[in-house]
Amino acid sequence: LATALAAARAGVPVHYVALELSGEEVYARLLALALAMREGANVRVPWSDIYRGHDPHADEHFTDPGESLDDLPLTVEVAPPSGWSADRLTGIATGPDAPKLIVIDFLQLLAAKKGEEPGAAMSRVAYAARGVARDHDCTVLALSSTARANYAATNSTDKETGKGGEGDPARFVGLGKNSGDIEFAADGVLVLVTEGEFEPRLGKRVHVAVAKNRGGAAAWCDPMRFDGCSFTPEVASSREAGPSPGGERNKPSKAPKGAQEKP
Repeated sequence: LATALAAARAGVPVHYVALELSGEEVYARLLALALAMREGANVRVPWSDIYRGHDPHADEHFTDPGESLDDLPLTVEVAPPSGWSADRLTGIATGPDAPKLIVIDFLQLLAAKKGEEPGAAMSRVAYAARGVARDHDCTVLALSSTARANYAATNSTDKETGKGGEGDPARFVGLGKNSGDIEFAADGVLVLVTEGEFEPRLGKRVHVAVAKNRGGAAAWCDPMRFDGCSFTPEVASSREAGPSPGGERNKPSKAPKGAQEKP
């Protein structure tokens, strides 16, 4: 949702397919994200407080909470789990207000054909999404859940896999649940890898592994913090709350004397 909202605010038409969240939950999350993104606001309101009516300052935060979101090129489609077919992608991509970004949240809740194995269903959906993106000049961002067997790897607690932000990020390819050919079909695979415990002031440390990238090399993005509502660059949050964990580890090492540094 944060990606969809940021794209829409940049003028990119977005279509978001919610297969798990209700319309009210999507709207509450968007309001919380919009507040967090508001320039100079420096305010964090948990989306759950908005959703449950527990935010006593809601009227102060939003003069007209729906107006700014309604003006954005962002459409939300709330669909029943296992009742939305990937065949709808072509219609969305060729509609009168054809989006440039389609977000599917999430893959494992898409409808499978009768008698179709989960892995085969994921492969079919992945190639359908790739075909739509290629033929209609758009991006399809498909979220995937992770199998329980891979929780340790994506939580940086698997000694063999290693910590997030270190080593080859391509090792995280294939950790999706019933992933099938998702990784083969996709032009890019991004994996969220957490580290450490949730801290009240900072939230949870999150690394983004660019595990597959047809346009370049696999890489690590700068770490972020997730407070339960939105992501914040760790550099920004560390200025307010002191040094970040592992900060010394991430500093570039000095080149030995006589060595020539590469640009």
